[in-house]
Amino acid sequence: MPRMADGKVSSDEEDKMEFKWQSESTSNVPHDLWEDKGANLKRFKQFLGGGGAGIKMEEVRRYVLPIQALKNDEKVVSLVILARRTSSGWKFSEGESDDGCIQPAVLEWEDRKLVMMASCEDGSRRVYMADEEGSRWTEEYDTLSRVWGNSLARKGHGVQGGFVSATINGQKVILVSRPVYSGTNGKETGRLH
Repeated sequence: MPRMADGKVSSDEEDKMEFKWQSESTSNVPHDLWEDKGANLKRFKQFLGGGGAGIKMEEVRRYVLPIQALKNDEKVVSLVILARRTSSGWKFSEGESDDGCIQPAVLEWEDRKLVMMASCEDGSRRVYMADEEGSRWTEEYDTLSRVWGNSLARKGHGVQGGFVSATINGQKVILVSRPVYSGTNGKETGRLH
């Protein structure tokens, strides 16, 4: 069962916003949050920390929370929790990444599509696209997937990265954060030029 930490944002007399934790530890996500009270959690053995920041979809008023999970066959995958409200209507995406892909980041793209980027054990960053329900994640072979490596040697999971969508001069774009490795003749110089 996924776990959650609960907090509350309040404002004081001067309209300063402050966040306070409701408890000092995490707890199981209450069953009344799930859209399907018998949510199929049995396909997962354990839920793991390390997913990226969640997003709020613009038009459909839905929250999308990227998570990673250990399946019963001991393979780790990335997927999302879709939440219609903060207090109810949660469900897991039907689809998930390929086995061995972790540290997911997610964004909303054109036509309410979801895009997820994950770090995969083969040393690549894979990019997946799904509809707003996350029903089926399809790897984007022809565009972004496997363009970036996870580390300089492109081995293992490497470092975590992220991405966001933005509109610049009327054009929707994806901004990606990745480490830059600079050097001359195989030696690090610490300079980008």
